[in-house]
Amino acid sequence: MATPRRAAKAEPSSLKGARVLVVEARFYDDIADALLAGATRVLEAAGVAWDRVTVPGALEIPAAIAIALGGARARRRPYEAVVALGCVIRGETGHYDIVAGESARALMDLAVAQRLPLGNGILTVDTDAQAWERAKVDRLDKGGGAAEAALALLRLARAGAAPETAMTRPPARQSDRKANRRGAARLAAVQALYQMDIVATPINEILAEFESHWIGREVEGSQYLPAEAAFFRSIVSGVVAEQRRLDPMIDEALAGGWPLKRIEALMRAVLRAAAYELSARSDVPARVVVSEYVDIAHAFLDREETGMVNAVLDQLARRLRGGEFDTARS
Repeated sequence: MATPRRAAKAEPSSLKGARVLVVEARFYDDIADALLAGATRVLEAAGVAWDRVTVPGALEIPAAIAIALGGARARRRPYEAVVALGCVIRGETGHYDIVAGESARALMDLAVAQRLPLGNGILTVDTDAQAWERAKVDRLDKGGGAAEAALALLRLARAGAAPETAMTRPPARQSDRKANRRGAARLAAVQALYQMDIVATPINEILAEFESHWIGREVEGSQYLPAEAAFFRSIVSGVVAEQRRLDPMIDEALAGGWPLKRIEALMRAVLRAAAYELSARSDVPARVVVSEYVDIAHAFLDREETGMVNAVLDQLARRLRGGEFDTARS
């Protein structure tokens, strides 16, 4: 959505002691400065410590992140989140497509494989003017947006990670465990659909990749909530199979002038996953579906976009599951 970002709200209690790595490509120094200004503004407002690493171009960012993370772990001062900043402007050759596609794929692979809260602030644009519109702090502030996304994911990771000491606590009720596993499955499904949209990963490959990474892995000494693999698979497969039916339905619910193809890829993934669950999973209450996907949107998108997701899903829920809302009023 082409609306200016707002300053992030600092939440020091949930980010206490956090260390964030900022890796920036300096191919375009002036644009890099603007992206960095937006990112550091958000990080400093949140009260987190951050370090910066610079590389020549966007293709070097994923490798630099992996190297820096390894070094930090060896020094026993690990980073909990990463912000990637850079700019790729289309030229006269196909090099743009390689850099844009491969850097996005590598960052997604790194984030999923290492359960890494990562904000992607690499601009992929056609012109200098588009780059400046997205880089400037007083415009779209994509550097600040990337930092906000990284911190939102970090809060989500801290809330979802169960420390080893939790093993001594009484076990959760079966219903609670199922809810947590389904929440993790929804988050995995949204990220999988996003990756498929951006880099056209085949469905069989994406299912195998995400299922291997999202089933209760331990990262940095913390046990992350496992995902319900069958539920994850049903959402991703269902969206792919039903997309021609789902997209017109979502388009109808979107505000005039904003068809599904024009909104950000991550928002498309959230709306498609939720629309599928509302239309095909009547075993899950509509209000639960809406609430879960609005929470996911909040972790990745800004306030206006999250509000838009909420409005669209509420409209779809009332259209597809009107009986549930009529029952609640009676």
